[in-house]
Amino acid sequence: SRIIGINFNASIAKKQRIKTKVVKIIGRFTIDSIGNIVNIRVDHENEALRNEMTRVIKLIPSMTPAKLNNKPVSVEFKIPIAFSNKNNSLL
Repeated sequence: SRIIGINFNASIAKKQRIKTKVVKIIGRFTIDSIGNIVNIRVDHENEALRNEMTRVIKLIPSMTPAKLNNKPVSVEFKIPIAFSNKNNSLL
């Protein structure tokens, strides 16, 4: 998502002394039947990077919920990101 690409602070990986060349993080969340972002979960072993991904996901504005049979329903989303730990650029 554009919001994540613009707002994610990839330099946290260097500050945390993460050695891998490419850092991969997976964010998951649900857009509920009202359109709110809920149930945020982030897969990464580093707490600072999990917190940063959570912070950025929370910046996503409310959306129009999905509909099934003309009724609003919750939908789960998965957003993987990867960035170069060398120059902090998203891949």
